[in-house]
Amino acid sequence: MDCLSVFVHFVDGKSKNLMKFRRIGCLFCAVWFLCLCSCGLETFYFLDPPISDVELENPSDPAQRVFSFQSVSNSASSDIFVGTAVYYRLYNSQSTMNSNMATIENINDEYSDAAMNRMISFGFQPIALGNSELIVEKSEGVAKVKIRIFTEGTYKAEVLIDDDGKGVPLRFPLRKGFSFYPVEEETEEEFPVPKEGDEDTNYSSAGGEIWYILAYAVSVGRSMELTPVYSQVTPLGWLSVSPDNY
Repeated sequence: MDCLSVFVHFVDGKSKNLMKFRRIGCLFCAVWFLCLCSCGLETFYFLDPPISDVELENPSDPAQRVFSFQSVSNSASSDIFVGTAVYYRLYNSQSTMNSNMATIENINDEYSDAAMNRMISFGFQPIALGNSELIVEKSEGVAKVKIRIFTEGTYKAEVLIDDDGKGVPLRFPLRKGFSFYPVEEETEEEFPVPKEGDEDTNYSSAGGEIWYILAYAVSVGRSMELTPVYSQVTPLGWLSVSPDNY
């Protein structure tokens, strides 16, 4: 075999090996890209929050002492949206409540569940309505909601959805009412006064008989992986309940 033939054979062999390595490299890159797309990237879900124009600051007129908001349809996320909840926490220290409220406000960003996750860490619980932890089910669509959290004089505790009475708001997980006062023997079991150790209660030994109720509305969903999904929270404000309310 002459020198020219040897050279051509050598070059042809190198070329085939190079193409083989290129094909293996391309196959490796394709597999890596598919893995990155299918398992390496986190899926993000977004929900629109409920709407409210009123954030209560403990008005003195009993007629105005009502948490109110409007639910939204979340039609763009209907595959994960399940409904609207109201989360609350009970305090007997106004300064502690104000501190928690400021923390929540500072991280309550659009399309973020950071505020809701912080509220959960603080011990906020959903207001129960019957056997449900949702105030408005997804099937009820857009609705106007009013929650009179406790009985006050002639105003009775009630949840109204589009002005239709749906029942009495209940503490969670106790499933007991918020009308703590007056404490009478025949009503104490149905409306127990919050105490240290209650899951929905931030108790301070320096606190008194006045209880503060801080509340937020939130759109709730369930991801394809069956994990909870929350919208930005909507502040509904706070109310106080004491023996003076009766």
